[in-house]
Amino acid sequence: MTIQTHKTGKWSWKFASGAEEFLQYLLKRWETIEDLPGAEVLKSNLSRTVIAFPSTSSRPALIIKRYHVRGLKERLKYVLLLSRAASEWTALKHLRTTEVAVPRPLAFGEKRSGRILFSAGLIMERLPNARGVSQWLREKRVGDPVRLEVLRQVGYQVAKLHGAGCRHSDLHAGNILIREGGLEDKPQVVLIDHHVCRIGAMPSERQKRNNLAKLFHSFLPIIKHSEALELLRAYKEACGAPKWKASTFQRVLDDLVHRAHHLEAVRLRSRLKRCWKNSSQFARTVSRGWRVYRRREVPIDSLHVFQEGRINLESISEDQSGLDIGGATIELEKGAQPVVVKQYNYRGLWRRIWHRVYPSPLHKEWEVARELEVRGIPNPKALALMVQYHFGLPGRVILIVERTVKEGL
Repeated sequence: MTIQTHKTGKWSWKFASGAEEFLQYLLKRWETIEDLPGAEVLKSNLSRTVIAFPSTSSRPALIIKRYHVRGLKERLKYVLLLSRAASEWTALKHLRTTEVAVPRPLAFGEKRSGRILFSAGLIMERLPNARGVSQWLREKRVGDPVRLEVLRQVGYQVAKLHGAGCRHSDLHAGNILIREGGLEDKPQVVLIDHHVCRIGAMPSERQKRNNLAKLFHSFLPIIKHSEALELLRAYKEACGAPKWKASTFQRVLDDLVHRAHHLEAVRLRSRLKRCWKNSSQFARTVSRGWRVYRRREVPIDSLHVFQEGRINLESISEDQSGLDIGGATIELEKGAQPVVVKQYNYRGLWRRIWHRVYPSPLHKEWEVARELEVRGIPNPKALALMVQYHFGLPGRVILIVERTVKEGL
């Protein structure tokens, strides 16, 4: 049973039984909680910050998630929808009642003004001696009975998840932990990160297949074919459905592998598009009449000298498309770094109108550099792309790329 209480300001919190008392100290310092003694930031990006606290004599070890609401669109979205903290709180409570192995939720809160959400937070109990399943599997040799039993446990837990009427949209190896030293000193599988779970009617067969495909997409590089079949058998056994023939298991596994390859293509496209929008790696801003796409390690102030034309680049070459290429030095967060600067000037009104619709050579190079990076192909990293506009039409484009030894600039 939970207790609802209203804190000072615009925050309101819900607590698990007995958790309110030992969480008061942390909640009073919520806005600067990552600066408290013992705090360890495990993950930090635009959407959320994950902080861990060790156990003390008065409270258990904690995992704290601070969810950030970015911009007007997201605030309007959460007028009608549950926040991610509320979704995970609801999912964790439901899954614990259905005996799915998940962390214990302790509290969740939202900062709202009227119905407008500004921020949200979730506090869970941290699992002792727990680590990611991928790392755990890499340390166990193929054929180890313990390794096979853990994979069967994964199948059992996913079947329980679906049996509880839950669709986990982000079910992959990174959201599965192995807790050692549990019951009977056996490894225990725990499912985490449930902010994208949907609790409701039983998932359809298609939804189950898509969930399993995403799971197999993350597992296939680190497990053998026979182990994948064993995981699928454990899932089917836990579902309580009639037994399948060996040929049926193989056919279903082939279908899941095919779906996994499709998911990999979708994932690559998604990662590719991040260079054009605000994400954990890239930022999109407007600065002094320029539209700037840059990696987050490139400070916006270091790009002003290029925008103002105060650097006289020594022209190394000029090709038929009008590209000017030169060398310069740019200040990054880690220090000064030599770079290659490429400039493209739009000559003539019709060419400017044409490139208002179709990308310039430097736009294409910015995207190609990102695609090669996503696919793991060695290539100089593109650091920033800047486009200057006059009356809504592009006038000049600058691309900044890492300098390599071969380029000799």
